[in-house]
Amino acid sequence: MTIRNKLLLSFISMILVFSALSVYLVIALKEQGSVTVFAFKQPLNAVSSSRSAGDIFNQANQFAASITQMTQPQSSDAVKRDFKSIITQFEKQLTIAKDNSFSTSMAQEIQQIETLEKRWSENVLKRISGKRQGTLVSQIVLDQQQTDIVKRLNKLVETTINDAQIRANEVEISISDKLIVSLSLLGVIALVSLISAIVLAGKLTKPIHTLIDAVVELSRGDGDLTKRLAMKGDDEVAQLSTEFNEFIAKVHVTVADISASVATTKERLANFSDVAVNTQRGTSQQKVEIDNISSAMTQVNSSMNTVEQSAGQVKTQADGIHEETQVSVQLVEEAVNEIANLSADIEKTSDVIYSLSNSSTQIADVLNVIEAIADQTNLLALNAAIEAARAGESGRGFSVVADEIRTLAMKTQESTTNIHDTISTILQQAQDAKTMMESGTQRAHSCVNKNSEVATALNQVLERVVGIKERSEFVSVQTQEQKTATAHVNGYLEQIIDIAEQTAKGSMTLDANSTQIIASMDEVNRNVAQFKL
Repeated sequence: MTIRNKLLLSFISMILVFSALSVYLVIALKEQGSVTVFAFKQPLNAVSSSRSAGDIFNQANQFAASITQMTQPQSSDAVKRDFKSIITQFEKQLTIAKDNSFSTSMAQEIQQIETLEKRWSENVLKRISGKRQGTLVSQIVLDQQQTDIVKRLNKLVETTINDAQIRANEVEISISDKLIVSLSLLGVIALVSLISAIVLAGKLTKPIHTLIDAVVELSRGDGDLTKRLAMKGDDEVAQLSTEFNEFIAKVHVTVADISASVATTKERLANFSDVAVNTQRGTSQQKVEIDNISSAMTQVNSSMNTVEQSAGQVKTQADGIHEETQVSVQLVEEAVNEIANLSADIEKTSDVIYSLSNSSTQIADVLNVIEAIADQTNLLALNAAIEAARAGESGRGFSVVADEIRTLAMKTQESTTNIHDTISTILQQAQDAKTMMESGTQRAHSCVNKNSEVATALNQVLERVVGIKERSEFVSVQTQEQKTATAHVNGYLEQIIDIAEQTAKGSMTLDANSTQIIASMDEVNRNVAQFKL
């Protein structure tokens, strides 16, 4: 059994014992409390009831005396009712006293008082009612009965008080007995617990002392690592002994390995001097090569600066091209818009010329009508002249008017012919203008399409310029990163040079320390030799 289980078993046993003792004390205390409460409560009730019964009896006696002496004249029924009420209270108090009596003799005494009370109350009722005068009891007998009842009540009170004192003494004795029993049990349990603790401590510490003695013997002896602790049992001390034996076994193996390793190390340290010299030579050559690499990195860094400058110039030019291309795109878009507006204006002008052509046709129609009217007027003037000639002298004035009308008709016909020719010319010119406007509209549309293609091409150029700009920026960033990386490489090369110098110094120090290490190995061999393997 392990130490933990032993301790747990001991503590659990003690807890169970003390728990049982506590339960016993609680039960005993509860019983004693009930007895004590009953011992104080019952006598108090008995004494109180006895005294109350005496007082009520005196009240009944005084009431009966006042009635028989006619000091308080009342009706017979009311007197009986009041008297019976008083007697009922008296009997109730006697019943309470009887219920709280301590002994049979006390109960019998109360029974006798009740019997005497019933006789006395019957006699008093007979005297109060005044019936059957020949059977009435004399006042002397009533006084004797009353005196006997009072004496018995006083005796009952004294007896109750005495019995209460006896009961209190019994309770006190019971408390003392239970206190002695409880203290005795507590003392026995404490003694048993103390003995158990001493025994358990002895059982727990004995293996530990044995283990301490064995460890002291092992540590202060001759350093024999082949010795082991011999322990029995399955507790923690036995487990500790087992682990200690395993530790000593590991120490034994470790010391043996150290002894073998020291011998091997001593042999290998003899070669450290040559290795240190070769390392020093190698680090010197490495330093020279690193210097060459550093020079090459410096040239690379210079080239990176040139590439960075070129990338910056390309970026600047790309920015200028980008801005100029944007301006060109805007101009082309404005030209497209202007040409589109011009095309719309040409279409409107063509429509106006077409309307003019239609109006000219209508004018020609009107001129035809005027020309027909002029012809008719000429015919009328001719007819008028003929009629005037026939009229002779009287028609001469009318002949002049007819000549004027004919002349006017001729001029009108000539003007109409001129206007007709002019309108024909206008119609021809309007048709030519319309044809030219249609051709101009087609060319304007073609120009708009061409300008749109130019705008598209410029947008593509703009996108490519943006690509060139982004590539330039990327090249610039990459160049900067390469420049930074080159600077880091230079820093690393300088560190490598420092490390190479330190390695050379370390090689020299290693060569110097090899001799000291060999001397230390000899000292370790002497220390290991102190142990028995």
